[in-house]
Amino acid sequence: MTVTELFTNGKEVDAGALAGSEEKKTDTKLVEVLIHSQDAFDESTAGQVIEKLAQLTGVSDTRYNPRRNHLLMVSYNPDVIKPVQLLAVMHELGYKTQLVGL
Repeated sequence: MTVTELFTNGKEVDAGALAGSEEKKTDTKLVEVLIHSQDAFDESTAGQVIEKLAQLTGVSDTRYNPRRNHLLMVSYNPDVIKPVQLLAVMHELGYKTQLVGL
């Protein structure tokens, strides 16, 4: 797995939903949170963290940009998972992290 400009967790995106298909309307609201780590992520560690976050119910996407190697942007459903749970996973993985207000 390599990181290019923007690294996601590899989940497939429904092209119909992106095109505004009337048949695929949902009430699911997603929000984003920026997670800052005291330690920089490289391609390998970013991939491991993104894989772990992708396993969480409610997380829809995680993005990493190597030019901002201390940051992860996580899209999630706040009705399913809370930001503190994201931080708990990061701490379990050994990272000192905090949420950044947007």
